[in-house]
Amino acid sequence: MNDSFLILLCLAVILWKSLSILLEEPTETFEDRVKVTKKIHNATVEIETWDVPACQGTHAHNPNSNLWKAMRDFSLAVEGLDAPIFVHGGTLLGLVRSCTTFGDDLDFIVERKYYADNFQRIANALRKAGFRYKWFFPGANRSYPNKEQTEVLGFEASWVKYSVKLDLYGVDIGQSQFMWGLWDPENVYNHCPIRYEATFRIFSWHGVPVKVPEAPTRILKELYGELFMQPRRWRWNIEPFTVGPCNRTQAS
Repeated sequence: MNDSFLILLCLAVILWKSLSILLEEPTETFEDRVKVTKKIHNATVEIETWDVPACQGTHAHNPNSNLWKAMRDFSLAVEGLDAPIFVHGGTLLGLVRSCTTFGDDLDFIVERKYYADNFQRIANALRKAGFRYKWFFPGANRSYPNKEQTEVLGFEASWVKYSVKLDLYGVDIGQSQFMWGLWDPENVYNHCPIRYEATFRIFSWHGVPVKVPEAPTRILKELYGELFMQPRRWRWNIEPFTVGPCNRTQAS
């Protein structure tokens, strides 16, 4: 038995063992690892695959659009944080209407206490993913917020990638509603209560895991009215108050 044969025999044994390991321990997929229900702060998250009717069959989706790429990169960046960050507003509307992103920016919400306690972790993950910090509210302040500023009711921060602005709003999540809000040019915070049991699911949106409300149409009716599936004029400082849930706060 010569040396060449022994070398080939050893290589064959190594290859066989490697194949055995692969067969016995298949690679974990997203679907395999999202089969549990758990609490993320005050929100219950049903972690499983989920269907959106608009995503069945054919639909207009451009995976190369800057809006989609920014949504994709953000979702993947925060996935590892196990954070209570959820699709909101126009981004949720695009998902339900047409299974794609639309408009000119992206909207996400995050549980407010988590936001304040973990702003730096979120910021580090976004910077690592190539996002640029833009500003925070109140005040469209372009300086970097300190801990005290992140604890202010209505704190939100915006980030930019691919020339797309992404707004991450801090919200209070309760048992039967969550409290969102809008800042007006006078730095007055207007409350927008959404009546909703805080239950969310992870949805594989064209392969990108995002957290979405358990019953998105209920949220969208609160945000955009009964006819939310029909395109209409929407001005951030008018229709949220005349059609949506927002209440104007009188400046003191």
